[in-house]
Parts: sequence; C-alpha cells; structure tokens
Amino acid sequence: MINYRTQPMGYVDGEFKSVINNRQRKKDLLARVSKYITYPTDKTIDLITDASIMSAMILAGNYKNILVMTSDVFDNNEGDHLIPVIHKFNYGVGKMTVTKSKSTESKFDRLYKDFDIPSVEVGSIFALGKDSININWEGEPFDAVVLLGNEGIINKKFKSGDIKKQLAPYCEEGVDLIDIYRGSARVLLGLKTPSQSINLISSTILSNAMVELKETDKYKRVFHNIESIEQIYRVG
Repeated sequence: MINYRTQPMGYVDGEFKSVINNRQRKKDLLARVSKYITYPTDKTIDLITDASIMSAMILAGNYKNILVMTSDVFDNNEGDHLIPVIHKFNYGVGKMTVTKSKSTESKFDRLYKDFDIPSVEVGSIFALGKDSININWEGEPFDAVVLLGNEGIINKKFKSGDIKKQLAPYCEEGVDLIDIYRGSARVLLGLKTPSQSINLISSTILSNAMVELKETDKYKRVFHNIESIEQIYRVG
C-alpha cells in the first residue's frame, strides 16, 4: 500500500490543489502498474514514490504542454519513467506527451499505452551529444521538456543551451529544460534546482507524523527523494 499523501493535481494561485489520497485509487494505481512492472510490491511502491515526488516538482512549474524524452536507461531512473503515469492517473494539470522510438518498444511504452498517454514518434532514443533531435511533431510548441535519465553518447559535460537549441523547432521561446537524472556518468551544465518548489512539495506531501517516522521502511523512500532533489531535479 502507498502510505503517504500523494499527489497534487496542479499548482493554482500559489498553492497545490486537490491532493489525492484516496486509498482505493492508490490500490488501483499499484495494480495497473504491476501488470507491466513485475517486481515485488514493496519495490514497485518505491518506484511509484520516486515518480510521485518528481511529478510534483514538474507540477510546481505550472507548465501547459510538456514533452517527456524517455530513455532506455533504467538502472537508476526506472521509477522516474512512471512520471507520465502518475501525471495522467492523478489528472495532473498540463498536457504531457512521451517520446516513442520507431525501432524499439519497452515495458513503459506498453504501460503508457494502457494509460492512454499521448506519444510522439522519434527516430531513436535521445542521448546527450547527438548531432540532432528528430521528433515527428506538428502540434502546439512545448513549454517544458523533461529528460528522463538520458545519458550522453560519451561520458562528459554538456551544455543545456546546446540541447535547447536542438529542441527549438518544437518548443516555445524560453522553454524550460528539466533534467531528472540519478546517475553520475555525465554532467549537464546551466541548470539549477528550484528551491521554492522543494519547500512547496515538502509542506504538501509530508506531515509531522511522517517526520517522526522518516527512518522507517514506510517513509524512507519519500524522504530520500525530497532530501536528494537538488541532485536529481534541475531546470534551466
């Protein structure tokens, strides 16, 4: 069972609205995800926790049209690939579209399809340092692009401005590039963590009772994510 308050639908008038904490809905979410993510229940809940916290961070940006650049790297970021699922299941504010490779299909592609999450076809999975980004998109420009654990074609430092230039044909001017990355093989420069969003999320999701039990298995993953946000979630 998912044992904490998660998660808001959107950021409205300076605060999160409609925190969804219905127990039956949480059970329904776990059951649907478990059809595709076949781990022991506790591990699946941990992955949902990862996604819930990061999805709330995205909501705090108050975006209207979000592109999620999926990756094939699941070692550290597997839970983060559930962000589109959490966003859709909890009626998150803002349209969220995921990229789908022409050549391969992952368990997450099948999960996204089950949740009826919009997708856009790309020539290949995006990696930092590629010469170009080819997205078959003719819709409204995106105001945010999320990288989900995408690695570089070589292990090195990259500039966020270079990636935003590649994305420019598909995005609004001033688009936010959001890097959700739990690895250590590459560095993306020019980004920072929005500290105000961390404070909002902490006050929305956490309770005094949870703080007293932060080291227990029940809540440890929640606090790990919140306390590690500055290393995981960066925007520019």
